[in-house]
Amino acid sequence: MRDGLIGYYNVIIQFGFRRWGIPDEQVDANATEALCLHEIEQCFKVSAGPAFVSFLGDKYGYRPLPTTIPQPQFDQLRGAIDPSQTRDLKLLDQFYRLDTNAVPPAYILLNHVTADMTPLERNAANKRWNDDIFPTLQRLLWGAAAEVLGPDTAAKFSSSITQKEIELAIKLDGMRDGPKRVFSFQ
Repeated sequence: MRDGLIGYYNVIIQFGFRRWGIPDEQVDANATEALCLHEIEQCFKVSAGPAFVSFLGDKYGYRPLPTTIPQPQFDQLRGAIDPSQTRDLKLLDQFYRLDTNAVPPAYILLNHVTADMTPLERNAANKRWNDDIFPTLQRLLWGAAAEVLGPDTAAKFSSSITQKEIELAIKLDGMRDGPKRVFSFQ
């Protein structure tokens, strides 16, 4: 594909595959979304031609937990969760911490692994995160967001990284004059 485009259109193409090659440390630090969106911004900075080409299939994509939630919004979400769900609320409180140094103050998603863990401990922590904690937090936040936030704000909690990448690319493309630089195929 690259050779055909280079020969026919006289362009140089650099392929970037999202979520392939993201280091485990970045995944464990909940940095996947930030890293992917940063790469989209970089594409628009360095490309003189098309900056974003997407080939979509039937998979919606990975839906991460929000890494930062403004304090008032977090308090609103937490208040919408049934207080009888004590175990789930403990998990929410365990993995989201208030950062009072942030302006404005916000709850930050904590890492589920630490640098001092052995490989065996890291594997166990990842298994517990993927099988129990992550889906529980996802269910809590999606349900609370749908209940108390408007549809656009609630979408922040259930959108896939792929959707956010496409939305960012369209936004960046719309901020400049000239030919379109975003192409998507399904």
